[in-house]
Amino acid sequence: MTIALSRIFAPTMLLNSFVAITQFAYGFYLGLQIEPPGALILFHWLGLLWIVGWWLRTDSCKRGVASVYDIGFFLYIAWPLCLIISSRPGALKGYS
Repeated sequence: MTIALSRIFAPTMLLNSFVAITQFAYGFYLGLQIEPPGALILFHWLGLLWIVGWWLRTDSCKRGVASVYDIGFFLYIAWPLCLIISSRPGALKGYS
């Protein structure tokens, strides 16, 4: 019983369920042609970041990796900062 519960509440299964439920909710509001409430949007982004962070932390502990070296996830979170830095005058001077 505990093995089954640990697999159900594992970060990967929870992430898949969370994405399926929130995308169903977005599809429901899209079908009604109304804007989803702000609470749903906030819940979606905060929940997604929390579950993915939990998943990466659990996976790094299980694999014995000291730090997560995932540049894709970093850019997913930090893209506004990267965009601001790269749009400054002279920021990309070394690349021309």
